[in-house]
Amino acid sequence: MAEVLDYRYRILPRLRRVVPTLAVLGLPMAFGPVVAQQALNWAADDGSRVATLAKDGARLEGENVILWFPKSLALADAVALLKRLEPGVAALWSRVGRHDWQTVKKGKITYYLSDDTFVSHASGRAAVFVPMARVRDGHAPFLHEATHELLASTRTDRTPAGPSGRRPLWLTEGLPDYIARLVAANAGMTEAGPFDTPTIAGVDNVCTERARTANGATMMPYIGGDGRPEVLYTTERSRFAPTFYACSFSFVKYLADQVGLNELINLFAFGPADMNAHLDRLRGKKLSEWRAEWLRLLSLG
Repeated sequence: MAEVLDYRYRILPRLRRVVPTLAVLGLPMAFGPVVAQQALNWAADDGSRVATLAKDGARLEGENVILWFPKSLALADAVALLKRLEPGVAALWSRVGRHDWQTVKKGKITYYLSDDTFVSHASGRAAVFVPMARVRDGHAPFLHEATHELLASTRTDRTPAGPSGRRPLWLTEGLPDYIARLVAANAGMTEAGPFDTPTIAGVDNVCTERARTANGATMMPYIGGDGRPEVLYTTERSRFAPTFYACSFSFVKYLADQVGLNELINLFAFGPADMNAHLDRLRGKKLSEWRAEWLRLLSLG
């Protein structure tokens, strides 16, 4: 199939087993009242998604990307998508770099595109799951989710007796957004993501506008603060995630401007509690001070 250029096209080859872990992004948004809040587990059906693609789907492979896709995506469109993702994923590796703490070593990122309805997510195993609804509406977080794979860390805390904790969600989501937009811009791509934040230059205005809404205001204490909004893991996610993601992106942008992107990436060399401790003394300043300056810059302080 010469028209596929240098990419190999094979249907139903042997499939690697994937056991995904949780990473968070994007659900087709449906604003409006919610009758009963229910927990979401968007990775629960990944095994059946992989099996369905192995049985009925098709596979394309490039130098940096393996793409599994259902029959609902035309081959020509899949080829075009692979050609678009190839330089993007290569650029992600170049920008994030290779580190001894990475769970995913240098290699290909596998994308599983599914007709199911679910939240796009990474796995920590060089595999990304994206619903076809996002592919069709142009809001698939392809580079964001791949960045999750590159930032997945093997490190645990070196001080077991100290306080336990999680990596701050505003950082683990905001940094992939920032890196994805940085790489996309340099590669001549656009990645708006599910929450319409296509550019680094425009994210501050988006955050400010959303932070001033009733739902958005409830997310602001979590940006640069403690804890994580559990509502993001429920059926009410679509009411609150647009603000949380945009403002996490905005705050990470501010920090990257102040301390450098590499310093933020290097935080993943630490376990969760140690990461939080290092965050609280970036360039000798407490995180609360950086946050206050960012809020003033956005006229939100």
